[in-house]
Amino acid sequence: MAAATDGGSSAAASPAPPYIQGAGATESPLSPSTHQLPTRSSPTCPRPARRTPPSSSSSSARVSPYPLRVRTPPQTASTPQASRGHRPRVSIDDLPDEGDQHFLRLVVEPIVKSTVGQRDATGRHLEIFAASGASFADIMHKLWEKFSGNIKGQAVKTDDTWSLETPTEASWSSVMQLKSNGRIASATKTPELWNKWIVDQKNNPVTLSIYEYGQAVSNARLLEEFLQACIRPQNTDRSGAAAENVMRDMIEQLQEIWGNTYQASAVTWRMWANDIMRNLDRSTWARAVFDAPPTRLERYLGPSDGLVHEHLTRLTRSTRVALDTVNFALADNAELTRDWEAFGRRLECHKRALEARKETLEGYLADVPLPAAAEVRDPLPTMQNIEDTEHQE
Repeated sequence: MAAATDGGSSAAASPAPPYIQGAGATESPLSPSTHQLPTRSSPTCPRPARRTPPSSSSSSARVSPYPLRVRTPPQTASTPQASRGHRPRVSIDDLPDEGDQHFLRLVVEPIVKSTVGQRDATGRHLEIFAASGASFADIMHKLWEKFSGNIKGQAVKTDDTWSLETPTEASWSSVMQLKSNGRIASATKTPELWNKWIVDQKNNPVTLSIYEYGQAVSNARLLEEFLQACIRPQNTDRSGAAAENVMRDMIEQLQEIWGNTYQASAVTWRMWANDIMRNLDRSTWARAVFDAPPTRLERYLGPSDGLVHEHLTRLTRSTRVALDTVNFALADNAELTRDWEAFGRRLECHKRALEARKETLEGYLADVPLPAAAEVRDPLPTMQNIEDTEHQE
């Protein structure tokens, strides 16, 4: 009993450890939710009791000074570039018949890049496309039809002079590039080697690099040089847009081409020119001026008086041609009439000559009377017969 009393007085004098459960043990009010647990190496320590959360009415409840943090669900990537693990949907080409055993398939991951040295991660990724065909040429034809619209042109540098040409399917290797496992496929392969290369891929996706201006633009410096030489307007303002003199030249071209078809205010012509030049690619302006006006500007355009004048001019010209044809026919008819009259006069003269000869012959007959046939004697009976002595032997 004394020992118990001593133990109880000792417990009252100093607080017992929080892990000791008993009549004399008290829980620390400063940390009601945390307890110091013994280590597993202590053999005499009993298992700690299960903690129970303090009641809300208790004055010893601990309040966190930090605001409540609300977790939001992760957002789904909307584009293939937003998440590396997200795979874009695959566009599959029409498959050949199952009976065709000589069919090849190539799955490509298209990436549109401005330069050859641009990283694939910074390029514009398109949807994966699976093309099939009997040979590499058939597959390449389908790839060209599918992705050639992303090619703006082929940059060509000759003697430090840049020019822009239209690429063709035959020169696909100058604007496209195939790469498998980080290795670029050589474009000098024979058709047989290309077919074998496709078979070796085993339907694994390969990278198809599509260069907007071809492989001649290898880095950003050459791209800037080419854009300045062939693409960007030669004269620009401070903001980089086309200068006012370039705008006036474009308006004059539009009025020269479409002035006989439409009539509009100066603001409308300027809006049309601005719509063409807004892409800042002067290589497309020469073709764009011949395109029909934008739909949003059609209500501001009216029929031109020059069109009616041109129609009347063409109608007058056609009428004059027909009138000249009729006049030429009338002239030919008059000439034939004159010729006919000349022939008539010649026939009349010939008739008169014959009549004159007839009168002359009739005068001869009147001056020389002929005897009657009964009065004319036959001289043969009265002729003397002479013997033929020359032929006698």
